Amino acid sequence: MITNNKVKLVAFDVDGTLTVEKSAWAYIHRKLGIWEDVGEKYLNQFRAGEITYAEFARLDALRWKGISWDRLINILEEISVMEKAKEAVEKIKQNHVEVALISSGLLPLVERVAHELEIKHFTGNELVVEEGILTGEAKVNVSLDVWELSKGAYLNRLTSSLNISPVEVAAVGDGLGDLDMFKAAGVPLLVNCCLEEREIILREVTGVLDVQCITGVPEALGFE
Repeated sequence: MITNNKVKLVAFDVDGTLTVEKSAWAYIHRKLGIWEDVGEKYLNQFRAGEITYAEFARLDALRWKGISWDRLINILEEISVMEKAKEAVEKIKQNHVEVALISSGLLPLVERVAHELEIKHFTGNELVVEEGILTGEAKVNVSLDVWELSKGAYLNRLTSSLNISPVEVAAVGDGLGDLDMFKAAGVPLLVNCCLEEREIILREVTGVLDVQCITGVPEALGFE
């Protein structure tokens, strides 16, 4: 626990950190019945370094070409926010601390979570839509392999705009996709992380606070 609290901004990942699903991209593939055939393949290719993150996003989006925007939103509406996540965020905000959502997931879900939790700073990746239909294109605002578009870079820009020092920032995430964000924050917090990724993160980042669930974040930061 941080007893002498100087945190002025808490940045959260979304998928798997604040929501029950680890990936909105994968959830849509599963709902459409194409995860095993293509979705998992694209993810493994990216993880193996065979394709860039932009190509990964493009391939995913291409598989959804022709789907209506309304259907996409209906699928994303099935993804719920974790129990008591709102309570945890409220405890943080009650201490006059800024809160942000930084996600490589899909912006429509990030926007909904931001609305539910009353968070004004957020970013995520977009799907191009024309006349209510997905075009099969993606706009990558948050990348996992291009620093300028990384979670860490976005966090740096946000802290600069808010006149907050990196040491006054806490970053909360659930896995390797949050590594750049952890490194850009003075206080990294890990929640809901699998053992394999946890071990890598603890080797890569010093001072990581390992929290069992989202409800433990305010206490770990010294907020009552």
